[in-house]
Amino acid sequence: MEEPIVEIKEINLNVIYVRYQGTYIGFRKQSMSMVKQLFAYAKKHHISINEENKVMTLYHDNPYITQEHQLRTSVALSVPHDFNYMNDDMVGSLEIQGKFAILHYHINRNEYDEAWKYAYFEYLFKSHEKPRDSFPIEMYISQPPKNTKDKSFTDILIPIE
Repeated sequence: MEEPIVEIKEINLNVIYVRYQGTYIGFRKQSMSMVKQLFAYAKKHHISINEENKVMTLYHDNPYITQEHQLRTSVALSVPHDFNYMNDDMVGSLEIQGKFAILHYHINRNEYDEAWKYAYFEYLFKSHEKPRDSFPIEMYISQPPKNTKDKSFTDILIPIE
């Protein structure tokens, strides 16, 4: 895996999301149907989908502290700031704000774990940045790879002070 390019940036995103609680393996099995739910909600509420919208995964819990079956993970879609969220039982809305270290990766499907380890155990420990009490984000800049050979552009956003 190539070392990522890192930038520090203030983020202000509105997102709609579908949350899953359980193991990461269970989440991976459900993630495509969750994305479909988001896109169906977007279509129903006339949100135009284009290159401005980003699909992302929000990791609400620390897997080293939280019991595996209680991990909360969300699939989210960025929406315009003027979007008027309509209450829905399955789809939530939230605003993501603050300073983030953004690690820009070009990785294959087998390198995601290594990318996360680098972000926390290499970059964060060696940089002078302090982690902020918020959740990290995996943002898909291009379509995630469908096999182990193809690569995609993925950003890992680490909340910092």
